[in-house]
Amino acid sequence: LKFTDEAIAAQVERALEIVAQSHAKDRRSLKLHSTGDGSRVVRVAYVVQAPLWKTAYRLTLDPTAGAATAALQGWAVIENMSGQDWKDVELTLVSGSPVTFRQALYATYYVERPEIPVEVVGHILPGVDTGASSYKAMADGSGTGAALLRSMAADGPPPPPPPMVAAAPSPRPEMAGGAVEVAEAEALTQVVYTFGQKVSVGAGQSLSVPIVNRKVPAERLSVYQPEVHAVHPLASVRLTNDGNSGLPPGLLTLYEAAPGLPVSYVGDARLAALPAGEQRLVSYALDQKTRIDAAQESSSIFEQGSFSQGVFTAVSRAQQRYRYKIVGPAREDRKLVIEIPKLYGFALTAPETGVEENDRVWRLGATVGAGQVVEVAATAERPLRSSQAVSDLNDGQIAYYSGLDGADPALKAQFETLAGLRRTVADKAQEGEALASRVDALVEEQSRLRDNLAAIPKDSDLYRRYLKKLDDQETAIETLQAGIAKARDEAAAARQALGDYIATL
Repeated sequence: LKFTDEAIAAQVERALEIVAQSHAKDRRSLKLHSTGDGSRVVRVAYVVQAPLWKTAYRLTLDPTAGAATAALQGWAVIENMSGQDWKDVELTLVSGSPVTFRQALYATYYVERPEIPVEVVGHILPGVDTGASSYKAMADGSGTGAALLRSMAADGPPPPPPPMVAAAPSPRPEMAGGAVEVAEAEALTQVVYTFGQKVSVGAGQSLSVPIVNRKVPAERLSVYQPEVHAVHPLASVRLTNDGNSGLPPGLLTLYEAAPGLPVSYVGDARLAALPAGEQRLVSYALDQKTRIDAAQESSSIFEQGSFSQGVFTAVSRAQQRYRYKIVGPAREDRKLVIEIPKLYGFALTAPETGVEENDRVWRLGATVGAGQVVEVAATAERPLRSSQAVSDLNDGQIAYYSGLDGADPALKAQFETLAGLRRTVADKAQEGEALASRVDALVEEQSRLRDNLAAIPKDSDLYRRYLKKLDDQETAIETLQAGIAKARDEAAAARQALGDYIATL
């Protein structure tokens, strides 16, 4: 199909080009304009998404008893997934947790606009005023605005914060010949590794570059984590970063180097980000030579109680006690760390010293000699406070508080009096119910007698007998009803006495 009108043909051709461009949403044509005169070099750079670089560590332990250091080596693993070969590129790696986003810059957005009536001549539509109040500082000049102005007038604006200065690059250990030199520096929120020479990596290939190679303080421990294993602790190492910059998180592979023996693999561990000057525990294997038998029990300890306006408030402590029986190896000493999962609202009250904590656990230290058995205990407590109307306390609760060992004698006496008044109310109520049951039984018997009277001759001896019995029962019912009224009055008086006593507590 061909348009003979050249103008129409050009318009259709242009429209088809626009439609074709809209189908390639991830591709755009950019036009760059540069002002100025003369010959010069204009460099154009752009940012593309790249995969995260990874860290791999090797820690070689010294099996000598009392060894205080271990050899730490680390590598940065970089992948070139750009689709192009890297040829002599400058490479800088950053380790941190920046806030990052993605935004669709090529998507089209419109602001939703409210619809209003069409304006005609003489028709105006002002905005709705919701009122206002004048701002005035308080009489003593303590208003927020006045205080801020006074502070600025007296002291002037606060000085700007000092500029951030990156830490000096840490000294690099001796590297093998031909290794890439990497300078490290720690900023406020990240660690920066700058490569001392340009690198070349083919498309789809990876590059491993050493970033750390030095001795670090390392203490061998056994860490008991009950959620991991209920009986045996984990062989672990407490690493201290004594360098000038932090270490990125990564996988840590551990080896052991004994004199005269080949280096042997002992396990893997996960190393979290380790800032300079901090410590981390890394666990790599199960210590099957050490056994821990754990037990725990819960209890509640009453501390004090008080009455106020008919409400009883009890203050007590929920207590969780932990006991650990540690059986050490037959021929080796052990230094242990016992982790106790934190309970919501609880605080560790014993032991009072030698305890560490993080957001998940409390950590207790212990030392076990070869062949020894050691017991470690800990206590966590949580304050409890409960309030309940005295009238809602049941007999079991009253008996519990009145029989507490070590409780305040005055409090126990009040509960004993309360129990006696409650028993009086219950006895009077039970007495009235018993009398009412007897009345119900007599009424039922009277119904039977009336049926019999209707069925026999009125001049018979049996009729006169039933009639006398009916009269006697009626007299008994009247007596019982008087007793019921008296019991109800006494029960009401007992309840009143109970209420009056509760009001005076």
